[in-house]
Formats: sequence, C-alpha cells, structure tokens
Amino acid sequence: FYFVGWSFSMNLVDFLPGTSRPQDLLEDFVLAGPARSHKLLLICNYCLNIAKTGHRSFILTSERRIRSILADFVRGLPDISTNILARVEFKYFSTLEDAIQSVAAVHTLAYTPTAIVIDGLNSLGQSPAGGRCDRVATTAHLLALLADGARYFRSRGSPCSAIVTEDTGSDGVLRMPALYARFLPRALRVRDLGSCFEVVTQGREDEVL
Repeated sequence: FYFVGWSFSMNLVDFLPGTSRPQDLLEDFVLAGPARSHKLLLICNYCLNIAKTGHRSFILTSERRIRSILADFVRGLPDISTNILARVEFKYFSTLEDAIQSVAAVHTLAYTPTAIVIDGLNSLGQSPAGGRCDRVATTAHLLALLADGARYFRSRGSPCSAIVTEDTGSDGVLRMPALYARFLPRALRVRDLGSCFEVVTQGREDEVL
C-alpha cells in the first residue's frame, strides 16, 4: 500500500488484514516508521472512529508530538462532536518515569479503554545508567506493563488493544523486532520512498500492501 500525504479518509484498517471498517477493533500491534510518516495521526483517527461506537482510548504521548500534528488533526474535526472527542484521553509525559508510572496505573482509570497507546516509545529516553542494555531493559519493561494492562481489561470481558508507535529511519525497520514480537503479535512498517510512503504489514519480512 502506498500513500503520499495525510488524509482523514485513511484508516489503520486499510493496512491490516482481517479488518474492513474504520470502527473495527484491532489486535495488539506496533506501528513503526520515520518521524514524519503520520503514525500518530493514523492512531488518533482509529481512536476517533471507535469512539463513534462508544469505545474509549488512552494515548500516552508528549506535548511536543501532539503539537507536531495539531494543524493536520484539527482539519479533520469539524464533523466530530465533543462527546466523541471526550472518549479519547491524552496523557502527556515529560520524563521516562512519568511514562512508566502512567502505563503501570492504567488499571486505575475511571473508565475501560478499548485502546492503550504509547506513542514514540523509543523517544522516551532512558535511565541515567544509559547504554544499549539499559535501553533494551526499559523498552521491555514498558512493553510488559502495556501488555499486562491490556490483558487486565480483556480478562474483565472488555476488548482492549495495546498499541505502540516507534520512530525509525526511512526504511521503517524496528530496532528490536524480536523484543516487540514477544509482546505485540502484529506490526506495520512505514517506509519513506522519497515521493511517497510504503506500508508493509507483519513488520518482519516483508509483505507489501
């Protein structure tokens, strides 16, 4: 599947096999791609579509990342009521510790989310120790907390997806694919081809949509 620019007619279900309608609920997955490949817009659009059928979402991101998509996002909102918007909660983090505490506490939310999202997981930084081992441990910790949170809500009879976005190079390749695969069964890669983006499903090797 190829696309050039962002449009609110684009939906994640266009890229994921086994889904057909914008409001279809999705499995746990990671969406990887270059920084300006519209990943967060795709996630927000998915959350707004399921909000139209009463579902709620929790998106953990940074204020900087929201500001970067704000103009494009607002253009798609005129036909969306405030009741629908209220079903999508954004939680901003400023430090790695903020992110860990927020994900660890999702089971205390006053509502049951149908989607729990960590946007830009690899942009969260790392503990002062630094180094690759620390990065792997931090990513594994957050993915485990996210997966546990989604399983908690599913165990109570509610659908709930764990979703992560990761910024990559132009090829959309995940830095730690085996680690992600342990927690998230499905992946999408967005590759920057210069004049357009190419979406590859499975995030492994390599089925082009």
